[in-house]
Amino acid sequence: MCGEPIIGRVFAVSDKKYHPGCFQCAHCHRQILESEEFMEEKGDVYCQDCFYDMFGERCFGCKQPIVDKCIRFQDRAYHP
Repeated sequence: MCGEPIIGRVFAVSDKKYHPGCFQCAHCHRQILESEEFMEEKGDVYCQDCFYDMFGERCFGCKQPIVDKCIRFQDRAYHP
């Protein structure tokens, strides 16, 4: 957040407010557009790629984040 007054359009997430240009991923700092999905974790906003990479469950086989469906076997998660 830049700390400047917000006049006009505002993005409000939880108790924070952002200029459209300041609404960005807390990890990669890429601007998140109004039409994009975003995720929140502990008060911070993340683009989907960073969120799943940092906080998502990982496939036991390929070690990549599991974004959609997963198969569970013996306490392990796998892509279908």
